[in-house]
Amino acid sequence: ADDALDVILNSLALEFVETLDEVISDSVWWDGKKRWIRAGAVEIVLQNTLNLGCLRSAIKFSEEYDVPEPVVSAMCNQHPTLFCDKAVAAEDVNNPRLMSKSEIIKSRCVDIAMRTGNPKALQEYKKSVVYFSSLEGWMRMCFPCKNNGLFGRHHMYRTWTRWNQVLYFAPVPVLDSLFERDENDKYILSWDLEKIVHSDDRPFENFSNEEKSTEWRFVETYFETIFLIRFVKQLKYSWKTNGFRRLPFHVLNEYFTFIAFYVQLAFPIITLVIFVQLVKEMFSDHILPYVMSKEEQ
Repeated sequence: ADDALDVILNSLALEFVETLDEVISDSVWWDGKKRWIRAGAVEIVLQNTLNLGCLRSAIKFSEEYDVPEPVVSAMCNQHPTLFCDKAVAAEDVNNPRLMSKSEIIKSRCVDIAMRTGNPKALQEYKKSVVYFSSLEGWMRMCFPCKNNGLFGRHHMYRTWTRWNQVLYFAPVPVLDSLFERDENDKYILSWDLEKIVHSDDRPFENFSNEEKSTEWRFVETYFETIFLIRFVKQLKYSWKTNGFRRLPFHVLNEYFTFIAFYVQLAFPIITLVIFVQLVKEMFSDHILPYVMSKEEQ
């Protein structure tokens, strides 16, 4: 009887584990293929790499890539936001001439699924708009606007026809100033490049003479945050680049960052004060009376 009961209990336990595993894997937040992590990593790289302000302005694009402003505007059909055009992006994404072979196959499968009314095939080949959290979806419901979710935030920049026109229009650097031939008649970097150094007259944009340790950079960042110096710098940068829409997010981010940094500073101080007060109370209430009683004896 005991063996039969053990078999039943073990079967129920296995059934419970299997059901629990299915529930977890079917949940929205489950990331078995690590799509959310990859999307977040790619998003960080895009934010640090793409100059979106430059891609939306003919003036900034001309200054950055040395392409005449009238030429850039003409190639983008005089569009005010240059490469950021949802209508053109929607057409170019569905243009077979601008697709790879795998994209053409997927596009045809989507067309067949839509004509035949096959929802499972449509779900397989046409990804639905998804959000990383319910908060983002709730905000989209409260503030209705067309959005492509986590995996399509830069969808409006897929204006491939405009990219093909402007991509090779920028001047190409003269390679003779960068390379030279060695004794084996092979190209190597020119030794004249060593003469190009950082100077006050022609400084390197990504060069700094200040060698700071990691600890010192942390202390500097810490006190800049506590005294709102970094917040003021962010406000000045947003004002300079006309990024007024970022101001509410800067304020909210600075608020939570200030609280986190302040807690890190206040917690050990408060703990030390409590410890000192506790030692004083123990000394006055227990240790000192004990010593005095010993002396009287």
